[in-house]
Amino acid sequence: MTGLSIDAGPRTVPSGSRLRPADLSDLDEVIYEGTNSYAGPVDVERRLRWLAASAEHHVAANPVYARLAQHVGFSPDRLLETGDTSCIPLISSGTFKRRSLHTDTGGWTRACLSSGTHGSHSVIARDEVTMERFVGSVLHGLREFHGDTTLRQAFVLGPSAAEAGDIWFSYVLTLVTLVYDTDFFVVGGELRNVELYEALASLPPDVEPTIVAPPGLLVDFLTWMHDEHHVLELGTRNSYVVTAGGWKRREADAVQRPQLEAMITETLGIGRRQVRDVFNMVELNTVLFECEAARKHVPPWLVVSGRRPADMSVTDNGEVGVLSYLDPTPRSYPGFVLSDDLGSVDRNGCVCGRYGDTVSISRRLSTIEDRGCGLTLDRYAKA
Repeated sequence: MTGLSIDAGPRTVPSGSRLRPADLSDLDEVIYEGTNSYAGPVDVERRLRWLAASAEHHVAANPVYARLAQHVGFSPDRLLETGDTSCIPLISSGTFKRRSLHTDTGGWTRACLSSGTHGSHSVIARDEVTMERFVGSVLHGLREFHGDTTLRQAFVLGPSAAEAGDIWFSYVLTLVTLVYDTDFFVVGGELRNVELYEALASLPPDVEPTIVAPPGLLVDFLTWMHDEHHVLELGTRNSYVVTAGGWKRREADAVQRPQLEAMITETLGIGRRQVRDVFNMVELNTVLFECEAARKHVPPWLVVSGRRPADMSVTDNGEVGVLSYLDPTPRSYPGFVLSDDLGSVDRNGCVCGRYGDTVSISRRLSTIEDRGCGLTLDRYAKA
């Protein structure tokens, strides 16, 4: 059965049901403890209350966002009255490179950096709650799309947390240690092909491996295996290959998804349905996971829409536009972001049977400046 999203138009939240900014406990419950989040239609009214509470918090505690809201005539009351989430003011991802957009929460923050070139980094200040909710989105996605983790072991083509530093993409890859026994195979800036191969070739019979990598380094490893005439049969172990990040400055080396899947099957013995991509950017506090049909699913607290560049109006179902994200989970910065990505949103459910919207990301708006985080790790490993 194909699920259908009910997020089709404006809704008004009944009076008396308004959340205060400090009370997002039911959002946290969904993130940390929710299961079967895609088994039925999205609760649009509840999500609207989360967004209104988050917006009210940032209007009150973030002078930059407050001025933006005043300029466009936005208020959380208006959002609750109309149910029109497109009225929430967006901040372009490039703005995070040019100025501080920190929302004061009175506690410590961690500076999370995008990659970028010529010293041009997005700087996102994450406080404890924001970071915990991000980690919660990772655990939520793993529960929903990767099942039981008891026998699973992760093999990460990236550096450990000690080497990752403040670059967001490298740090995010280290979070698998929260769920799986994990080994890292970029050490001192070098991808350890031999060690990775030997670790995969000598797995105990009951271990289910998950290989996590940016696509460039994954192709480097698969190419090395091919050149060394190595072949593994990991498909019988309930194995996964999870890619994250893009090709960035290695665009000339880019391998299209079907070809990459063929390389994985030929070299590792893992079938197409077990190859998954995940999406995140430093300005987004939620990770989007792929299902077995290779569709990226939007979790129930997040609103993703395409915007037409001419007037920023919301695109129709399946129409390509500039992707925007309304994320109520960040507390230390506004999570209402207009990205650099072109893509489309499908609101007609998914062939996998899960409800809710799915996102297809086409390409970056600009090739003048590298904005993605996969590039930095790729450079790091080739230094």
